[in-house]
Amino acid sequence: MPDFVERIGIAVSTNEPNRLFIGYSLPSNLPNRVSFYLKSSEYPAYTISDVFSKEDFYPGYSASYSGLGYFALDMEMSPTDPSIMYLGGYNLEVLDINTAVTKKFYSVTSSSNPYFHVDQRVFKTAVSDGNTYLYCGNDGGVSRFDYENNIMLSLNGTGLDNLQYFGIANSELIPEFHIGGTPDNGEIGNGTGNWLRYNVGTRMKILLIL
Repeated sequence: MPDFVERIGIAVSTNEPNRLFIGYSLPSNLPNRVSFYLKSSEYPAYTISDVFSKEDFYPGYSASYSGLGYFALDMEMSPTDPSIMYLGGYNLEVLDINTAVTKKFYSVTSSSNPYFHVDQRVFKTAVSDGNTYLYCGNDGGVSRFDYENNIMLSLNGTGLDNLQYFGIANSELIPEFHIGGTPDNGEIGNGTGNWLRYNVGTRMKILLIL
């Protein structure tokens, strides 16, 4: 293992509880590139083995392995298939660790994607009625990925209050008009009787001049 890494993640499969997966990213010698390495350690020998690597890739938000680097890296093994690993960066990568092939790639296609937000922070899996579900905690809240049916669903809403505001402002002329700025979820306000949302990046303090 190198002495310095940008970001490190670990995962253990319920199918192979004595095998620890270690993923980490390193800066590349090429401009604006990063490299990702996945290794495993077997208990009780603690020998380190190479599993997968992706070197010198551009961590662009619209490409495979996008955003996998220093600011976002989470890993979770499938509870039903020991060859499947979920990798979270800006988007979601489903990797077959035996073949080094990306099985599925779920992209945040726009800043207003209603089902999946950016920057995956934590993954948890569950199995129900034969289907594998991946719960994705991200900067936009919580999403649920149905692996077998390739369906992403946002769990934000009623009963899940997870929206954080940096600042809220209202109008002196139109008291019912108020708007708030959120981290990574844009602006949300109500000025015309309907809720308006502009999901474009991080909004801090909000000022209304009307």
